[in-house]
Amino acid sequence: EQLYLEHCDPHVPRLLDVIARVRSERGEHTQAAEIYSRVLHLVAEKQGKEHPKYAVYLANFGSVEEARGNLDEAEECYRTAMGIYERINERHPNLSGIYANMGTLLQARGSEHQDEARSFLHKALLLSETIWGTDHHFHAYDQYNLARLEFDAGTLAEARRLAEAALHTYSGTQPDGAHTASAMML
Repeated sequence: EQLYLEHCDPHVPRLLDVIARVRSERGEHTQAAEIYSRVLHLVAEKQGKEHPKYAVYLANFGSVEEARGNLDEAEECYRTAMGIYERINERHPNLSGIYANMGTLLQARGSEHQDEARSFLHKALLLSETIWGTDHHFHAYDQYNLARLEFDAGTLAEARRLAEAALHTYSGTQPDGAHTASAMML
């Protein structure tokens, strides 16, 4: 019955994605990776490896691989998903998140990757501004990511400027009183 559902029901990959996300959030990254392998196989079989759904699940799988410490695999997933989206639409909303993921992954790899990390984080920031505007919380997240990179690079004035901008943006997107929690997150 499970095999039948996996091959016939178009909702199965999305449901498995939710289960994999929950597993990953609980620290069960190996199980999440196994689920994403199944999801990617199903989507590739039904819709192909150039379909946007494949890119979504591949990017999510990349996040799991990053959490597992498999940075080479995570980077490969992000770059492949990025390529799919860029071929579909250079302003695809999901690209902003993938650019941010690539930037933070490269930042974690060390100073020799800092310039490329900065480039991806700038792309994420510009794309989120274009798609959602400067008052959207996604834009604040991208400001925050770039602020962290600038802080790590020792450019403290720029880090402060970006962090304050992120806080201002994010607190403006929250209901009254919620900005205190936002400030603690940033």
